[in-house]
Amino acid sequence: MHAWLELGGERDSDEPLIISESFAAGRAAGRVRDRASGRGRVNAAARATNAEERGTRGRKPLNPFSPAALDYSRSGDQDPILTGVSLLGSLQDQSSKNGRAPQFEDGWKVLEQGILKCSKILEDSTAGKPTFTEYMNCYDCAYQMAVQKNHYCQEMYNGYKATLADCVHAMVLPHLMHKRDDCFWRELVKMWSNYCVMIRFVAGYFAYVGRCFLALRKLPSLEDTAATSFFALVFSYFHDEISGALLMLIRQERDGCNVDMDHLMGIMRAICHSEVKLIMKSAVIQDTYVYYSRKSLEWIVQYPLPDYLAKVQETMEKETKRLIQYLCISEEESSDLCLKTVNTPLMQTYENYKRKKCIGDQVMSETYKTVEEELLARCSRLAIESGSDNLSSSYMEK
Repeated sequence: MHAWLELGGERDSDEPLIISESFAAGRAAGRVRDRASGRGRVNAAARATNAEERGTRGRKPLNPFSPAALDYSRSGDQDPILTGVSLLGSLQDQSSKNGRAPQFEDGWKVLEQGILKCSKILEDSTAGKPTFTEYMNCYDCAYQMAVQKNHYCQEMYNGYKATLADCVHAMVLPHLMHKRDDCFWRELVKMWSNYCVMIRFVAGYFAYVGRCFLALRKLPSLEDTAATSFFALVFSYFHDEISGALLMLIRQERDGCNVDMDHLMGIMRAICHSEVKLIMKSAVIQDTYVYYSRKSLEWIVQYPLPDYLAKVQETMEKETKRLIQYLCISEEESSDLCLKTVNTPLMQTYENYKRKKCIGDQVMSETYKTVEEELLARCSRLAIESGSDNLSSSYMEK
């Protein structure tokens, strides 16, 4: 399971047992039914019928998160069209009678009902968690549509993405409207935590698709797709709010303030596994450059020059580790970023200060010069050259 999914929300004590047992039970049940029904020995007439009905594959699934559908769901009435258990039962009966594998539209109604039930978790409703039987109904339905000769794995994956996006649009975005600063952050953390709980169940429905289809096609995993469905919409509507909240927390953590690192790291890791990672990465890089440009002006007057260089070395080491965590990048990439975003502004301020105070090699005492050269050598990959006044501006222009 992904690290961001573990950090995103609270887990009930019985939840892993339900999911792990249902995976094994679903696969075993599918194999038993395959052997009992003799699936795979489809005659020519049945294959022709299947080919004709596959014309409905491209049809977009109905949106269960429209206002009317949500109001109907909250009323507590039973919708006979979207009741997953009865639909799966009728689907199995029909398949056994006519000898044909389940069709996408029929099976998707079962899965859509399962997702709709889990979406109530976003509203802190305990009724959103499926029972073991309900969970197995959805898993079994997805499994049947995935193992047949003319499978519907791509269609289920597309429906999974579209339905989660509809869910976020209808049930997450309204909660974030008209909120700023701390209120926005607290609501975002709450909705993301609930969403992670919901995804543990919903992704479990499609676990067979994830293992046997997405992995082979090298498509994003179910968890990464869920993260994209959430943050792509949140960023499109609240880019400034979410970027500002995350960058503020990162700055506070740099300054030694008390920050809830579990929630911060959980959301940052999820963003880095989604398709909006480049947006957040760019924001972090630019903010890091600005942060250390300001810090350099404070440190250059606060510390003697030898101590300032020692501070540069210490900061480079800490920031390399920090960017590895926040951006989920390699140590090599983090070191390169630190040279541009940390070393450049700090060392430019150092060079400017030396020139301003007329402290050059010609008037520098041998003792001070030896200390300076030793500290410069210890600073990782520092590139100090004469005429480097435009290093900062040239990087930001790129």
